[in-house]
Amino acid sequence: MSDLFYPISVVAELLNIHPQTLRNYEVKGLIVPKRKGRARMYTDADVDDIKAIMTLTRDMGVNLAGVEIVLKMRRREKKLRREMKKFVSIMKELVNKEKHEKGKKGAIVKYMDYGFDLLDEDKDLI
Repeated sequence: MSDLFYPISVVAELLNIHPQTLRNYEVKGLIVPKRKGRARMYTDADVDDIKAIMTLTRDMGVNLAGVEIVLKMRRREKKLRREMKKFVSIMKELVNKEKHEKGKKGAIVKYMDYGFDLLDEDKDLI
């Protein structure tokens, strides 16, 4: 993700929607753009959320209450993925340390390596 911010006019044009639609999404709490003075400034993450809102409402027929639930779940999933990546990084360090200290790979270390590979690929363990 970049650290760029986009004004409402740019986002509206980019996504081919009316600026008032973006304001309505904000009023309903679906998006929370940053502010520069009174101007709304949108991040890439905001734009991704708006695209998801549009897909859910226009293409899938989900109402805004449903969209709110889906967005909360998406945000929670992203947070969990970030936390999991931190955890995996720490575990990899510990496993590598253990490998160097023991000089061999035991069954547990092999299984953990297998799990790490799957997590890196975002696949299920089973």
